[in-house]
Amino acid sequence: MTKAVKDKATMDANNPTLHVYRILREQILSYKLAPGSKFNQEELAKELGVSRTPVVKALHKLETEGLVDNIPQRGFYVHQLTIKELLELFTLREALEMMLINSVIDKLSPEQIQKLEDIMDPFKGQWTPQIIEDYWIADQTFHNSLLEMSHNDLVLKVNDTFQVFNRTYMGGIIRKPSESLSDHKILIKALRERDVETARRTAVGHVAQSRRSLQNAVDKLNQLGVDSAKLPVKTLSEEGFRE
Repeated sequence: MTKAVKDKATMDANNPTLHVYRILREQILSYKLAPGSKFNQEELAKELGVSRTPVVKALHKLETEGLVDNIPQRGFYVHQLTIKELLELFTLREALEMMLINSVIDKLSPEQIQKLEDIMDPFKGQWTPQIIEDYWIADQTFHNSLLEMSHNDLVLKVNDTFQVFNRTYMGGIIRKPSESLSDHKILIKALRERDVETARRTAVGHVAQSRRSLQNAVDKLNQLGVDSAKLPVKTLSEEGFRE
């Protein structure tokens, strides 16, 4: 166990609310807890070896991040992200991506750039269902790594407060993996060559294309008289709503 992991474990042990919060957040973002499912506070407290108070505090924190709904007289539920919310998150992420590139373009070491390249290297353009699933995870790792490498306090704070990056991943793969992979390779090359304009254009365009695909889905729903603010993101997997 590394020192960082030990320090984190010690911190969690000294802060049961943080311990519960981290566990629940991971389970929500990984869909181990299904959207719309209710939290049983007593069972959670027993399972996690804490009192009910840290559980309630953790749920309130997750509520502020938009991951949990607190329904009066009914309790806490896993939030069901809607298509409209996902579109708004991608719009915000566009701005954050620009700030990230401005933060890292002159600072990334060759080793850090190689780490980004290694994340995408296993994917060669053959897309079986399992490879697509692996790519979805790798895509998250790539962008979260770049986020951490930025050391941009404002971006990190905004992302931590609203879970922008993690929540955009909850919509699954919006674009064709082949297109997305090409963007990653162009971005890595631009970062290595310190090509600011290409890096900015590629990073922002990568997210903007996903936003446009979502906007097209929202437009189709509007034509059918369907309110995208009430439709969960799982609808995107239905035929006709994803490009």
